[in-house]
Formats: sequence, structure tokens, C-alpha cells
Amino acid sequence: MKGIVTVNHKHKKVNISFKKGILTFPMVEKALLNVKRYLDKNYQILVEGYFAGKRYSREIKAFLFALEILGQKEKIIFVDKACYRKSERKKIRAKVEKLYEKGKKVRELSKRFKIPEKTIYRWIKKSKS
Repeated sequence: MKGIVTVNHKHKKVNISFKKGILTFPMVEKALLNVKRYLDKNYQILVEGYFAGKRYSREIKAFLFALEILGQKEKIIFVDKACYRKSERKKIRAKVEKLYEKGKKVRELSKRFKIPEKTIYRWIKKSKS
């Protein structure tokens, strides 16, 4: 899977965004090799994607550690796109289902919990069956 690369020359930043799937080191490695020329020009690289669980994979942790030792930690930043962890989603889902049963509208719940309406409809549909 390829990341979508956007470059902001004015602020010297490169954004690599992975849309789907869990972010793995081989994916990051391939993407960083494609933007290596910007690293050489002292650009900051922002890598966005979905990480498995609360922590980075061992490979990405080792990579970040190597950057820190070299004094380059600020050059490459990883951002997890997942808004909530699995345990948090379970709690929110229970609240959403309870509030929906009490008569709250899907749009209102979507805004309140910052969750897409489509997700709330899916949760409600599953809870009814």
C-alpha cells in the first residue's frame, strides 16, 4: 500500500498519509525512501497511519530510537490516525446505543462523540439484531 505524499515547500514539511490498514515498517521504509531528497534538504516528515494497538511496532520503535541517538528525532514524526482505542470505542458504543434508545438523534450523537454517522448507524443496526 502506498502513502499519499503532499509537500509544503513554504514550511519545509512533507506529509505521508496512509489511508487504510495497519502501518508496518516496510511501508514506512518504502515511503521514506521516496522522500529521502526532502530529508537531505532538512524538511520535516510527518507519517500518518493506523498503528496496531497503543504502541508502535518493535521495528518502528527501533527506528525512532535510532533517530533519537542521531539527534534527528524531530525530523520524522509519526501520527496515529485512530481517534480511539478499542477499549474506548467499546465504552463510547455502549453510551451511543443507550442514548439512541432514549431518543437522541444520530446526527446529534455523531457531533457529540466525533464519530461518523455511518459508524453509529452500523452500531445501532448490530445492536438490534
